[in-house]
Amino acid sequence: MFIDAMELNEPPGTIAEFRNEEIRVQLNTKMSLHHLGLQDLLAILQLLDISPPNIYLVGIQSYSITAGIDLSEEMKTAIKPLLALVIRTLESWGVTAYSKIKQPT
Repeated sequence: MFIDAMELNEPPGTIAEFRNEEIRVQLNTKMSLHHLGLQDLLAILQLLDISPPNIYLVGIQSYSITAGIDLSEEMKTAIKPLLALVIRTLESWGVTAYSKIKQPT
């Protein structure tokens, strides 16, 4: 599972899920500050003939994908539903998960 702020061409705070080959298709354009790292990792896995059974990417449309330390208001609002989605997904995989993160103020 990867979780990242992305360029989805949607309103800030929009959450999107991508699985397996959908991720590679989406990586054709720069979507994230970490885009190159994820794309490189997937390419290396393919070269090594290592194929994880499932790859899952949760993206959230940020106000901006420029480097910074503060969350936009849209991101602050979207944190709780994002965490809920991540927890539901982990639990569907048999992982016990819960959030200990306080909602940003």
